[in-house]
Amino acid sequence: MFDWRRFLEGLQELPILQRAMKDALAAAERTVAEGEAGGGLVRARANGRLVLTGLYVDESLLRQPDRDLLEELILAACNQALERVRAKASEQVLQEIANLPMRATPSAHEDAQSSAPRSSNKSGKSQSSQQSQHAHEEHD
Repeated sequence: MFDWRRFLEGLQELPILQRAMKDALAAAERTVAEGEAGGGLVRARANGRLVLTGLYVDESLLRQPDRDLLEELILAACNQALERVRAKASEQVLQEIANLPMRATPSAHEDAQSSAPRSSNKSGKSQSSQQSQHAHEEHD
């Protein structure tokens, strides 16, 4: 049976959860990460909004006629920066979620287990312990 009381109590916590998620996403957006290629000859920086905010290309690469190599290094550095900032932002959001205060009330599953009727026989043993004992005797 659906527990409306518990459902309504959960709705009261919704603004807290929304605020926490908003804070977590804002922190993720402030995240910055860098990527590099060519042994540091090309470096890129990205923020949590997945926007490239900086690019450094060593002058020695600019003097070389190999345009394809330069383009590959730039792409590699940018992709690495974006991947790193994506990973860091995800980690921050998950950490914020893990730090959310959890209610001390039991889950519906725990409630169902604790409120399940247990019958007992004349000796006072519950059905589950009787079944366990019976299975043990069959095994011997």
